Amino acid sequence: MKIDFRLYAITDRKRIKKDRFLYHIEKAFACGLKAIQIREKDLSPLELFRLCERIKKLAQGHPVKIFVNDRVDIMLALDLDGVHLTEQSLPVDQVRKIIGHEKLMGVSAHSTERLQTASAESADFAVLGPVAITSSKPQGHTILTPEKFTSACTNVNMPVFALGGVDSDNVRLWIEHGAHGVAGISIWMEAEDIAVRLKQLEKSLEHL
Repeated sequence: MKIDFRLYAITDRKRIKKDRFLYHIEKAFACGLKAIQIREKDLSPLELFRLCERIKKLAQGHPVKIFVNDRVDIMLALDLDGVHLTEQSLPVDQVRKIIGHEKLMGVSAHSTERLQTASAESADFAVLGPVAITSSKPQGHTILTPEKFTSACTNVNMPVFALGGVDSDNVRLWIEHGAHGVAGISIWMEAEDIAVRLKQLEKSLEHL
C-alpha cells in the first residue's frame, strides 16, 4: 500500500517561534513522523524551494514522505515524494500525467463530489474537512459531522484523512467513522513536546 502513514503533518511556520521551526520538524522526524506536507503559501517559489531543500536534508535517514503544497515544479526539481493539490490547483488528472504514477498525489476535499472526482482521477489520498471551526479554515466550508464524514467516505477507493478541528482527544472518533488517519497543523505544530504528542497520536492511530 502506498499510503503507509496515518498522521499527515502540515506545516505553518507562523505557529511556532522562528528559531524552533526546523528544529521541531527535525525532532518530529526523529520521533517517527512518516509524512509531512510543506504548506507555506506566502513564500516565493525560490524561498519555498530552499525550505523544501532544507527539510529534505533533515529527513535523510528517516522513513518520511515529503509533500509540497501545489508546486509540481518544486516536487520534481527536488525529487520529493509527492504533491498536494487544493481545489484551486491544476486538475488532478492533468497533474497525474505530469508526475506519473511513481509519485504520490494528495488532494484537499470539502465535499463528497470533490472526493469522488479526485478518487476517479487517480489521486492517492485525500484530506476531508473541516470537521470543526479552525483558525486555518475559519469559514466558507460546511462543517462535517462524523455521520457526514462517514457518508462522504463511502465508496471512495482511496484513504481519507480527517482535517480541520482534529486534536489529540478526538482522533479515535474519526478513525471509527471511516478515516484512514488524521491531518492537520495545530495537532503537531503547537505541541510543547513533540515527542510526547507523537507518542499519544501513535497510540490512538496504532501507528504514525
